[in-house]
Amino acid sequence: MGQAAEHWQTLEVPEAGFSVSLPDAPKVSEPKSLIGETSRNYIVEMGESAYLVSYTIYPPERVRSLDARALLDAVRDAAVQDVGGRLTSERRFNLGAAEARELVIAGGDGLVYKARLYVQGERIYRTIVDGPPGFDGSAAATRFLDSFRIEPP
Repeated sequence: MGQAAEHWQTLEVPEAGFSVSLPDAPKVSEPKSLIGETSRNYIVEMGESAYLVSYTIYPPERVRSLDARALLDAVRDAAVQDVGGRLTSERRFNLGAAEARELVIAGGDGLVYKARLYVQGERIYRTIVDGPPGFDGSAAATRFLDSFRIEPP
């Protein structure tokens, strides 16, 4: 991972209102819209580890009746199911006006996933690192997760 540290760069996404530091240039994908939402994923894969930041902006009428905790619960449950894993820890916190959760998931694939999920208005942000056991507590994983910023609306 020492070599990766030489390539750290800040990704700023003004249209989604966030910035984050990544260890290399990310690959970008745009999942197909199911209900009129806008989504984008940014991923950097480095050997056995990966860094992912994504956002989804929902149509206001789709999320207006839901509270942030219900959205975070749904995103958490989907994340655990997606990796066929089990939740090993969960912590609630706030980042500015955004409600947030930090999760650690033991994946069914033997990897450990550490995720921070944020809800602000109609936006959901996800920052996730995955890798072999122990990577979730590494300096690189912490640098990535701690660098995430949401710009004021």
